[in-house]
Amino acid sequence: MDMSELLLSISIIIGLVGISFYLGYHTAKSKFILGYLFAQLEREDHIRTKTNNNGEQELIPISQVVAEALEKDRATRPSN
Repeated sequence: MDMSELLLSISIIIGLVGISFYLGYHTAKSKFILGYLFAQLEREDHIRTKTNNNGEQELIPISQVVAEALEKDRATRPSN
C-alpha cells in the first residue's frame, strides 16, 4: 500500500465521519424544533394532548375535543 492509497483511505473515512455527524446533528435539531413547535401550539391552545402510560404525549382527536365542549356547554345551560 503506497502513500496515495493510504491518504485516499483516510480521506474517505474522514468524509464518512463528517457525513454521519452532519446527518445526526440535523436529525437532532429537527426533533428539537418539532418538540418546540408542538409545545408552542399546545400553550396557545391550538392542539390538545394527553400523556399515556409510558409518559409520552399523544394528540387528542378533534372529535373528542368537540364532544367535551358540547358536554360542557350543555352542563352550563339552564334547563327550561
